[in-house]
Amino acid sequence: METWKHLLLIADDDHLLHRALERFAREAGLEVAHAMTGGEVVPLALRRQPSAILLDLGLPDRDGADVLAQIKATPELANIPVIVFSGRSEQEHRRFALQLGAENYVEKPFDAGRLIGRIIRAIDKRSGEAPAISSGRFAVGGPRSVVRGDATRTAIPSRVGGETKK
Repeated sequence: METWKHLLLIADDDHLLHRALERFAREAGLEVAHAMTGGEVVPLALRRQPSAILLDLGLPDRDGADVLAQIKATPELANIPVIVFSGRSEQEHRRFALQLGAENYVEKPFDAGRLIGRIIRAIDKRSGEAPAISSGRFAVGGPRSVVRGDATRTAIPSRVGGETKK
């Protein structure tokens, strides 16, 4: 039986996106819990105490910003890093999420490897452990992939040592 050191809570209403992100997270050594609605996030986070939360702003029942504000207002959850990811690209959404206490803001579509890298850095920063990654990039399972809102993946070239690999 595999034991996990860190739990990532993914809050998004796209099932395919959950599956794609879970694969990348597990390859990075993270356990994954899922919330499909905003109403599920806080109770699940209180019960499971994740190391980080990946939160979409466009949840079906509540705005993700409201969920973020509730997380940061809950003493048992306030120190958990929240990475917001959203299709909302306007600067005011980014600024507002960061003002509410988000650790980072990532726009969809996003590079899954970089997103997992940001999550790992946020966990490392919170836990005070030595960084789990040593470079600015985190590549898992071969070519990096761009994950869109519908969880389609497109392989993109990955630069290693100044050379481009496809």
